[in-house]
Order: sequence, then C-alpha cells, then structure tokens
Amino acid sequence: MDRTITTIELQHIFQFLEHKRLRHYDLQIEMADHLATAIEAQWTENPELSLQAALEIEFEKFGITGFSYLVRKKKRAADWQRLKDINGQLLRHWIKIPKVFLALALFFVFAQLLSQPFYAGILI
Repeated sequence: MDRTITTIELQHIFQFLEHKRLRHYDLQIEMADHLATAIEAQWTENPELSLQAALEIEFEKFGITGFSYLVRKKKRAADWQRLKDINGQLLRHWIKIPKVFLALALFFVFAQLLSQPFYAGILI
C-alpha cells in the first residue's frame, strides 16, 4: 500500500513554502501540489523516508536560488497585468476624442501665446 500525504503533512508543506518566502497563494497551491506529488513518488521507492527529508530532497532540485525565480516571474506577470489595467483605464475613461481635441487646442493656443514676447512674459 502506497503512503499518501495527509492533511497535517500538507499543512507542513505550506508552512515550509511560507518559510522559504513563497508568499503568493496561487504559487503556494501549485508548489504544494508539485511537492506532494513528488514526495508521494519518493515514498513509493522508499516508504521509510520522512516528510522533512523528502521535502528537502525535492527543494534541492530547485537549485541554489530555490523559489526566487518563480517569485520574480510572478511579480513580473503581476506588474505587466497592472500596467495593462492602468492603460485600459486611461483609454476608457480619460482619453476620449473631445478631450484629445481640447488638449491639442490648448497646446496650440499656449504655443502661439508663448511665441509672442508680450504674452510670453505675462504667462511665464
């Protein structure tokens, strides 16, 4: 009979991920699933292996940087999504045809006024 991950062991895996500074919940879910599957695969070969030892073996497979690559990738994706949201808000609510024409008209009026020395002194 193969050994499986219990609820308490799964909580221990989540604590391990939190300790390793993997704080994004969606990444924690993915990594906990990955680690649990890998640990169960290790237990089929060596059922006497403890959870902590199996967890350390799996963590070493991520190399010296650990989960930092995943965290950087997640942050980059979140920043990109935030930028897309901001640009979408700008396009939907601020950049409308009447506002664009008004801004261009004001720009040209001020450019004309600043080109004349009398008005340039007053405006500045």
